[in-house]
Amino acid sequence: MRAVREALTARLHIGAQRLRRHPPTLCFRLARPSGNLTGVTVAQTDTVTKLLQLMRDVVPALRDACVIWSAVNPGTEFTLRDMKAAAQGIKLSLLPVAMSSATDVDPALASIARARPGALIVLPAAVPAANAERIGELAIQLRIPSIAANKALMERGLLMSYGADPRDVARRIPGYVDRIVKGAKPADMPVERPPSASSQST
Repeated sequence: MRAVREALTARLHIGAQRLRRHPPTLCFRLARPSGNLTGVTVAQTDTVTKLLQLMRDVVPALRDACVIWSAVNPGTEFTLRDMKAAAQGIKLSLLPVAMSSATDVDPALASIARARPGALIVLPAAVPAANAERIGELAIQLRIPSIAANKALMERGLLMSYGADPRDVARRIPGYVDRIVKGAKPADMPVERPPSASSQST
């Protein structure tokens, strides 16, 4: 990561991304990222715990849930790791189901159908997002609730969502560009987090 950071010193990078809560990361300190890196992150420390608790509130007797994630998306890998730790605290068993490419979709859905979990959780990644309608349809067939970590996935067929809306985060980026064009230094611009996460349902 240090080599990547050094390679970026001559180029400005503004982005909206899902950062880990702990290093290593390109922006070592959100308050003062340093160098030419700044932007907005959708990461919030309590999102995973609240998402699981929301599922438990919907299904009080919930004992297990399938989690769709992507092995090629580091963000979902880190989120899954945090989710497993949080699930232990509420005695919830998680069954991770990878959906990293188009060829994974049918086997992943078949695996979920066989497992017949009590709920379905979808972590944001390209392939799950592209197949959100099919995932939502499977959840309906199995008569189980489905939840995503952002509103955009919910709008494509899942029952509910909890988390920041990435579209709202993306709308903050032009403000960064405007401030930098007017002379602000990226190193002095904190990496922002959304003001709060929220739950939504269809």
